Amino acid sequence: MLGNIVFFLKDEGYGFILGKNKIRYYFNIHNIYYSSPKENDEVLFTPKPRTSLKLSPTAENIHLVKPSNKHLSASQKLYGNTKKTQEKYIDLIKNTKVQCTKCGRYMIPYIIYRNDGLKRSICPFCGKTYKYFSPCFIATAVYKDHLANEVIALRRFRNEFLSTFFIGRIFIKLYYHYSPNLAKKIKNYKILQAILKPILNLVAYIYS
Repeated sequence: MLGNIVFFLKDEGYGFILGKNKIRYYFNIHNIYYSSPKENDEVLFTPKPRTSLKLSPTAENIHLVKPSNKHLSASQKLYGNTKKTQEKYIDLIKNTKVQCTKCGRYMIPYIIYRNDGLKRSICPFCGKTYKYFSPCFIATAVYKDHLANEVIALRRFRNEFLSTFFIGRIFIKLYYHYSPNLAKKIKNYKILQAILKPILNLVAYIYS
């Protein structure tokens, strides 16, 4: 199915596509087969229907069909406004490199670690921060991967549910205050992981 990217939160690892059928589809970073997605990119994707518990249908196997004006304006700076501009740029962004917003070079970001976790990535040419990694300490300790599908879904739960009301926002503040130390304990105690995982799995299933 054809559709357009409505938005993509690259720091959180997920976004939404508006299909040609006017239905909004959730997707995560693992379903994208080209680099640096932009709003209004026209894409081809495989739609998956909503099940009883899930909040929305999902999109998989996402490929770029036509870049947005943001992509095209960037390509014109590189190649000039020629007939082959769009084709050249599509070929370029399909590879593994991304464009630095400061120096404009295409690069593979350098990852910086801090306190035994991912902190941010930077451009190896000019040093500008490319991406801050949004921490989800306890979920990452349980699933062993900050970009696991379940961790991405739990970020969506935080952004779309908890952050929308007062008690939820207080919970988020307390979570980020206490969770780094709790996450260290969870890493060392498999029984705690076994207790937490079914609960997290349920929330992740609803929001994935």
